[in-house]
Amino acid sequence: QSWSDRLDALIARELPFKDLPSELQNDRSFLLGALEADGLLLGEMPAEHRAEPDLVAVAVAQNPAALRFASCSRPLLLSVLPANGSALQFVCKGYRNDAQVVLAAV
Repeated sequence: QSWSDRLDALIARELPFKDLPSELQNDRSFLLGALEADGLLLGEMPAEHRAEPDLVAVAVAQNPAALRFASCSRPLLLSVLPANGSALQFVCKGYRNDAQVVLAAV
């Protein structure tokens, strides 16, 4: 299968992320393309991808609910929320009442 065929299959949920070849699991263009099409795919990605601000930002821009799959860290939330305030409802419990995080979303 080609790169684009695998991307289409991933987006269509016909191919689980874990079944992709490792080179595609770490290919920035592939990851960004997948998340631009379906931000909820962040939930299938390994923890290291869910902690990367650029990947999380693309996922949350596509679907604010993708934030629920992101790593729970203040720096990550502060980098993503200013451009995606509607994602505040999906912030992890530890930061829902954090004034700095809430203000970043407003």
